[in-house]
Amino acid sequence: MKAALFEGLEKLVVREMPLAECGPGDIIIKIYACGICGGDIRNYYNGLRHGIKSQVMGHEFSGVVHEVGSEVTGYQVGDRIAAAPDVSCGECYYCKRGWVNLC
Repeated sequence: MKAALFEGLEKLVVREMPLAECGPGDIIIKIYACGICGGDIRNYYNGLRHGIKSQVMGHEFSGVVHEVGSEVTGYQVGDRIAAAPDVSCGECYYCKRGWVNLC
């Protein structure tokens, strides 16, 4: 698969990457569209936090389920999906108001 990697200030490189294996609780998604958000642009010009030197860019994407792990329920091959990459606690002030991006 191809991925856009941040490799330093103002250096974005598209590389061929190995396809991940689908574990029992995993879903493999064939990506059809991917966005670069404002945070990605900020990192492109200012660098990544904590001295990280390389990172795959584009965490906002949509596609089709390509493979489903044996323990996964609720998804099947061919389902269309859009990723919601925000990880939130569901309990804090922001989450309780629907502002999970601020968690």
